[in-house]
Amino acid sequence: MPLLRGRRALAGVAAVCVAALAAACGSIPASGTGSTATPAAGSTTTVTAPAAQPSTSSAGTTAPAAQPGPCSTAALRVTLASQEGAAAGHFYRTLDFTNISGTSCTLYGYPGVSFVAAIGGNPIGAAASRSPASKLLVVLAAGKKAHAVLDLLDVLNFPASKCAATDAHWIKVYPPNQFSASYVAWTAKVCSKSNTVYLSVAPVRHGG
Repeated sequence: MPLLRGRRALAGVAAVCVAALAAACGSIPASGTGSTATPAAGSTTTVTAPAAQPSTSSAGTTAPAAQPGPCSTAALRVTLASQEGAAAGHFYRTLDFTNISGTSCTLYGYPGVSFVAAIGGNPIGAAASRSPASKLLVVLAAGKKAHAVLDLLDVLNFPASKCAATDAHWIKVYPPNQFSASYVAWTAKVCSKSNTVYLSVAPVRHGG
């Protein structure tokens, strides 16, 4: 009888050990479930990375093409068109800007224009005022022209005390948004009084 009871006791201990081992060999929770359990030594755990999410910042869109930069003074040949116009005390000339740089550039707004007696000389009287008109961006391809219209008043219609008319032989031209000038020959009677506006300029437009 004692021998039988001993064998039954050993069988019960074996059963408890088997159950404990089975519990210890269960699956490892997936990462992210909050468990801090570590795998048994020598085991291999495969972790599947989450699927990459598609980017929505630029998917399906095309970046707009960048506009060319502004036309520098060196990139332009500035000339006066040969044809003239006149009406009711106004003389009109067209100021042409030709792109000689070999690459496209842009013009926007008004050129700065004033009369001078000689290249490098000081402006005679007031610089050109700006004719009221909308400004348009002109993309100027290599070899193409843009223009701005000049309106010169007949200064002989001004009182001598208000105008003090004199001769000028050049116009000094700053392309829009530039700080170096070109000189274009144009002999005309102009007002030397700085408070008398006798010349105006329109914003640049396509074509010459």
